[in-house]
Amino acid sequence: MIMSVILIVIKAVYLVVSHSSGLYNDDSVMIVTTVGTFILHILSIMMAIFLLHGSYRKNTFQLTAWMVYTVIWLVILTIHTIVQCVAFPFPYYLLFSGIGLVFVILIEWFFLWVVGTHLKEIKASALVPYPVIKA
Repeated sequence: MIMSVILIVIKAVYLVVSHSSGLYNDDSVMIVTTVGTFILHILSIMMAIFLLHGSYRKNTFQLTAWMVYTVIWLVILTIHTIVQCVAFPFPYYLLFSGIGLVFVILIEWFFLWVVGTHLKEIKASALVPYPVIKA
């Protein structure tokens, strides 16, 4: 969730800098890519809430759904970033996009690992029967 907010801020700063310097010649492409990125990040915030709820309730379905969503989101974000870098081959944009993408992939990989470990613990605890205490 924090990553989504950070990426929205980075994207907004870049758009302000690039728009004021005249790097974008086609405003419609800028609007479409900005809206697409914004929708992805809003969806990520909603899925983060879904993850927290699933973790609190120990619902393995919600945790698995979040992991699948995250992998799909990373693929879409990677393709989106590559397309934007091809469409706008400006040095600053390539730098910001490349660093941002690597940072997001590393952080999300760590999150996937943590959630996967939590999922394994939940499944393992469901297999262990509770001890019966005789009075």
